Amino acid sequence: PTGAKAAIIVVAALLVLAILGGAVLACAAVIVGGVLVGLGLYFGLEKQEGDFVYRNIFDGVQLTSYTGNSEILEIPQTLGGKPVREIDSFVFASTSIRSVTIPDTVKKIGVSAFEGCEYLEEVYFGSNVKEIERYAFYGCLSLKTIVLPVELEEIEEYSFGYCINLCEIYVPYKVETIG
Repeated sequence: PTGAKAAIIVVAALLVLAILGGAVLACAAVIVGGVLVGLGLYFGLEKQEGDFVYRNIFDGVQLTSYTGNSEILEIPQTLGGKPVREIDSFVFASTSIRSVTIPDTVKKIGVSAFEGCEYLEEVYFGSNVKEIERYAFYGCLSLKTIVLPVELEEIEEYSFGYCINLCEIYVPYKVETIG
């Protein structure tokens, strides 16, 4: 089977495994024109460690929200003993952070993750970030210089849109897509 039928079979199989295993599983299938183009798996409920809320994903955890108010922020490498792999959409949007350090474990920065952080001046990227999704740093008015990580492959549209003071951005040679 292909397309939508394959997606339904995959989702059904995963749900059966989750029920038999007693786990809580969320699954999202993206179907475009009858073709399965994406599948997201989230295991378990959200958990909190310090000011960070996260959920398990296939190869680690996804940071889903931040409850703190620190101006100088260091995202932990691990939460719940697993590596932090993704920063979800809107996690730090419109907060008053001035500086953020993203660990080497992070591979993806989600949609609008830091949007509207008007006081954000410094971003220290971990070396393994591969994807910066759309609007990730949109409207970060205080950013002046950005040095992107060497492993970065994709910068989606408006990732640094309306960063009116951004004068310099260093793009690594591995970047294949700029939206």
